[in-house]
Amino acid sequence: MLIAARPSRLYAYLVLPLLSGVRTEEARPLTWDHVFLEATDGIPPHVAVWRSVRKHGETRTRRSRRTTALPKQVVDVLEEHRRWQKRERASKGMEWSPAGRVFTTRSGEPLDAANVRRDFKAIAKKAGLKPEWTPRELRHSFVSLLSDHGIPWSGSRSWSATAARRPQRRSTASSSGP
Repeated sequence: MLIAARPSRLYAYLVLPLLSGVRTEEARPLTWDHVFLEATDGIPPHVAVWRSVRKHGETRTRRSRRTTALPKQVVDVLEEHRRWQKRERASKGMEWSPAGRVFTTRSGEPLDAANVRRDFKAIAKKAGLKPEWTPRELRHSFVSLLSDHGIPWSGSRSWSATAARRPQRRSTASSSGP
C-alpha cells in the first residue's frame, strides 16, 4: 500500500494512521501547530489529536482526545511532507488557504472524505488490494502490526507521548477509568 501511495499527495496521510493509530477522520483536520516532530523536555515527537471531522469537530469520544507518540518513520515522512507542502504553498501564493492544515488539496483546502476515498481506491487498486478497502482500514492494520510484533493493544493511552515519560499502568478489559 505505501509503495503504491509513495508518489501520491496522500502518502503522508496514509502513513500516519498506519504507523501511529491516528484515525483518518482525526488526520484530516490536523494542523501543523498540533504536530511536534522534535523531542523536547523528554517528550518524544507526537501529534495532539483534539479534533475530528465529525459533527462539531469532536473526536469519536472524549477519551479519544489524546497525544500520540510518533515513530521515527512517521516523523521522517511528515518532515518531508512539510517541506513539500511549503514548496507547493510558495508556488501557489495567494491561492493557498491559510488554515495551516497538514493534509490538504492542491490549493491548501481541507481534504474532503469523498476525494480521499476516490484517491485511496486508486492507490489500493495499484497495490493489488480489494476495491472495498477503505482508509479506516489503516488503523485496523496498525493494531494488527502491533499484535504481529507481540505488542498488546490496550487503547491509544498506552501510546501517548505523555505516557512515554511515566510508568505504564496495567489495564484490564473491565477498567473504565482514565
